[in-house]
Amino acid sequence: MNYLTSKFCLSLATVVLLVGLNSCGHEQQLVSISIQPQTEIFGASNIPVSASAGATVQLRAIGNYIHPPVSKDITN
Repeated sequence: MNYLTSKFCLSLATVVLLVGLNSCGHEQQLVSISIQPQTEIFGASNIPVSASAGATVQLRAIGNYIHPPVSKDITN
């Protein structure tokens, strides 16, 4: 092998090693789910509960992952 070929191979091996170190090689694992908002209030205290029948609210499910640690919206 000549000098340029050796230098290229060493550079390529360094790049492959650095890319490999940035990835832990594990699949993302869901470790918890949180719901947002945590509390929701319908109507006022002076309005009977039956008057709020059929009311809706949009909640979001947030998934917390490990490998890499990240939180993302998993509502769908």
